[in-house]
Amino acid sequence: MIRFPEVNLVQDRVPGAPPITLYQLSTHTAGLATEPDDTDRYVKGPYADWEKTLTAALPHTRYILAPGARFSCSNIGYAILGAALARAAGETYLDYVPKHILKPSGMSHSGLYLDSRMLPHLAKGYEVTRTGIDSETPLREHEPWATSRGLLRSLWERGRIRF
Repeated sequence: MIRFPEVNLVQDRVPGAPPITLYQLSTHTAGLATEPDDTDRYVKGPYADWEKTLTAALPHTRYILAPGARFSCSNIGYAILGAALARAAGETYLDYVPKHILKPSGMSHSGLYLDSRMLPHLAKGYEVTRTGIDSETPLREHEPWATSRGLLRSLWERGRIRF
C-alpha cells in the first residue's frame, strides 16, 4: 500500500480491488488512465505547486483496468509514484530528485524544470501533424506534469539506469 491517500480520489475503482502498490505504479500495471480528463488544465502552473496540481487532477482521473490486470501506460501513475516516494522520504519531490538522483548521477544539465543553465543544451522538439510541423506542442514536455516521464527518459538515454 502506498502512503499517498489522495489516490483514493481516482474515479471508477473496480469494486473489491485491492489498493494499488508502488510496484504497480512503477510498472504501469496500476490500472490508471494515461492522463486525467482535461489534461491541459493540469499541465500549467508553478512547479512548486505540482503536488497540489496532481491532487486536483486525481478526481478527474479514472481506473481503466483492475490494478494488476495488465500493462497500461499511465503518466499520472508515475506522478503519483513520485509523490508517494517523496512523501516516504520526508522530502518534496522537487528537492529529492535533484539531491538523490541527478547529482549522484552527474547530471548537471538536467532538472525537473527548465532553467537558464539548461537552455544552451536544450534540443528543439517537433511533431509532424496532418497540417505540417508543430514545434509548440513538444514544449509541453517542459511543463510541471511532464517531469517524471521526461526525467526517466533522460536517465535511460544516458545509460544511468537499466531495467
